Amino acid sequence: MTAEIAILNKNAVALAADSAITASLITGKKISTSGNKLFALSYRHPVGIMIYNNTLLMEMPWENVIKTFRRTIPRKGFNTLEEYTDKLIAFIESNRDLFPDEMRDRFASSFISATFINLRSEIDNKVKSQIEKLGKVDDKAIESIVISSIDGFAAQWEKAAALPFLSIDQCRSVLQKKRFLFDQCVQNMFKNIPIPQDSLNKLFDIAVNNVLKATRTDLNTGIVVAGYGEKEFLPSAINFIVDGIVDVKLMVSAKQTYKLDNYLHNIIVPFAQRDMVELFVRGVDTQYINEQKTKLAKLVNDYTSKVMDVINLPEGDAKANFKNQILNIGTTLQNEYNGSMEAYIQSQFVASISNVVSWLQKDQLAQLAESLVTLTCQKRQFSTAEETVKPPVDVAVISKSDGFIWIQRKHYFKTELNPQYLSLQHES
Repeated sequence: MTAEIAILNKNAVALAADSAITASLITGKKISTSGNKLFALSYRHPVGIMIYNNTLLMEMPWENVIKTFRRTIPRKGFNTLEEYTDKLIAFIESNRDLFPDEMRDRFASSFISATFINLRSEIDNKVKSQIEKLGKVDDKAIESIVISSIDGFAAQWEKAAALPFLSIDQCRSVLQKKRFLFDQCVQNMFKNIPIPQDSLNKLFDIAVNNVLKATRTDLNTGIVVAGYGEKEFLPSAINFIVDGIVDVKLMVSAKQTYKLDNYLHNIIVPFAQRDMVELFVRGVDTQYINEQKTKLAKLVNDYTSKVMDVINLPEGDAKANFKNQILNIGTTLQNEYNGSMEAYIQSQFVASISNVVSWLQKDQLAQLAESLVTLTCQKRQFSTAEETVKPPVDVAVISKSDGFIWIQRKHYFKTELNPQYLSLQHES
């Protein structure tokens, strides 16, 4: 996991990221403390980028992707930060050297297979259950189980919300073009299981919807692009999730833009592990607030039931209406209480932090960003939680006047022994 933060005010944007990278190995998890997650997207222009969760895009390290894209940015830059983001996505989609067809096909196959694994497991469990119950299972019963399981999965995926990177028709067209990948997945996952043609068609629909609507929570990458376009004079940040490339389209979801304006003078936004930053800004733990709301909702329901027990009205419409009235009153009071507490948090904690952050200078923004990531590291170190966030913390400040400036950065080598490195950075 990762702890990262972007802090924006009208002077600059500060970015900070820890160095922990967690690898899942056969023998267990291994955490490295030398991961690079914060980069200059350009040294000529005031733009930076952070990554979190997975450091690979499919099989390619993100560092290679970012530094290769960096060399394609024209000297005049791009007018807006949104344009930098769009150009990065287009670069990834079109680059066949970094992402050859074989890699794209392997990704599509693994993506489709992930859903088929769950479906096959459900079929196997149902067959096993029937054998345990009846002592046997014939071909007709297996076919019935296969049909019902595929129907159930198809209905579930039909209801799921689609990601915005492709339309259903485009996705179907892409998979039809790559039909051999689907056929291979079916062959590998459902060998020796007869599948009727109608169910095979629904299986293809499941594959289409899976690609269109699913994201691999453990394997996708969060991207944060921050800074200024050439025609922008206030900083902004864009956060989105990417998964892999389907033919010629990058799977992009959950896109959010954070932008200052005449009324919004600062933004503090954490990424990945957010708990300590939210505690610092809001003055209260978010998990605690959510638990309090859950307990209060239960209290309203319990109180309503106890009142009805005491009143002991005869069953009927009158009793039901009275119970609903009490429950509605309790729910209204509960919502008013939650609203008043949120207003208190905003006025007593958030506003005081916000007012100070609005006028912080560049060095102070960097100090705050580093402190908040370090605070998350220390919380993990001195608690029973797994230490998935670790120092050192890389910090950069991006301003319109000075561009991308490293405040703190780790190297795996001694810079004084590698003068050519600094000259190459200057040339890029």
